[in-house]
Parts: sequence; structure tokens; C-alpha cells
Amino acid sequence: MFRELFGEDPQAIKPFCLLAPFYSAAILDILRIPRLKQGTLYACGHNHDLTFIHTRIGPTFLGDAVLHLEKTPCQNLTLLGACGATSMTPGMELGTPIFPSGSYAMDSFSAVLSKTKTNFPFYKSDAALTEDLFHHNGGAGQRVSAAASFSSFYLETQYRDLFLKKGIEVVDMETAALFQAAALTGKKAGAVLYVTDILDISHPFRHWSRAEKRLLQEASRQAASIILRTARQKNKSASN
Repeated sequence: MFRELFGEDPQAIKPFCLLAPFYSAAILDILRIPRLKQGTLYACGHNHDLTFIHTRIGPTFLGDAVLHLEKTPCQNLTLLGACGATSMTPGMELGTPIFPSGSYAMDSFSAVLSKTKTNFPFYKSDAALTEDLFHHNGGAGQRVSAAASFSSFYLETQYRDLFLKKGIEVVDMETAALFQAAALTGKKAGAVLYVTDILDISHPFRHWSRAEKRLLQEASRQAASIILRTARQKNKSASN
């Protein structure tokens, strides 16, 4: 089943995997991956240092991908994705790289729509991998103690007070699924996100100006470069 879903043999997966719900040709250029092998659900490509996996958007697709990777050579998983800042604070500007230490699982649409639940499970990233990713940033970036994988763009602003109460600094869609599934399968997981919007001020689906588009394109390339440098360092350490 793995080969059918991923378009690749499971033993061809490298020890370091980059998971991307969405991507651009520029990201593949940064990684020097000429093309992806397309499976029925996922797509894979490799360079010397890592395997790139296009997971599609959403916690179900990404979480299942991690579970399928359990019996492959993969040891380290890093998500490259976008996030929204929950407030306009210094260091949370558009395009800022974000390195979450953990994520609340608020990814059930039914649960957040009912508004009857205020306690959500929290899943941690791997501390050492997250620190390595931050170390290879080489520029402005923010460690955040808590993200939240949230299931509704429409309802985000209605949960802003709860986000602030819990110390949630950014919202995304997949980090909680990644960290939970990685822990279950014995993998190390981290994430490099970049800010695309700010609650109450902007929206991820608004019309971006040319300058904003260039900024976000550069942010995605920067995130890919951070992950690539981290993978190289991990591989070098493993070979010594």
C-alpha cells in the first residue's frame, strides 16, 4: 500500500523527512529536487539530505502520512507550513519564521463549533530538533511555547480570548497531528512555520499586494533552507 499511496518504495525514504501540505516550484529549487514521484495520495522527492513529501492540506492527510512512515528509515520529521499570529506583537510580523515547542489539538471542527470545550490536549515537538531548526535559522525568528491546530478560519477570531489565555501565539492546521503521530510512532518532530496573517487585522485568503507576495515567497524559501541545513547537520552528526 505504501508504494501506491506515496509513489515510492518505503525503504527509499531518508532518515530526515520534510512534510509540506503545499509547496511551490521555488521550494523544490531550493532543495534541488527536480521532480516528485506521484502516488495516489502523496508525492515524494529526494535529495542527498532528505525526503520531501507533499502531504496535502489538513491534519488527516498529514497525520496519516506520519503513521505510514512508521516502518520506514525516517527518524526526523519537520513540517514546513504557514500560520496566523494571534495578536500583533513585535516579532510576529508577516513572513516571520516560527518554531513551535508544542501545539494544542483544536482540529475538530465539530468541537470548536459547539464552543462547549475549553480544554484541549497539548502535544510537544521534539525539543532537540526544534532547537536545531532554530539554530539554523540565521536570522529573525520566534520560538513559541504554544501553537494551536485550529479547524476553522471562520471561527478563529471568536477564540482569540482563549488563545491569549492559553498562551497560544500562532494557529495552523497540522502541527498537533504531526507531534501526536510522531510520538506514537517513535519519531522526532519539529516545525518551521511562517506568518501569513494576523487575527483581527488580516486574513490568509485576502488579496496580497505584490510586496506581500514577494515577502511570503521569500519566507517559504527561507523555511525550506532552514530545514535543509538542519538535515545536513543531522546527517553529518550521524556519520561521525
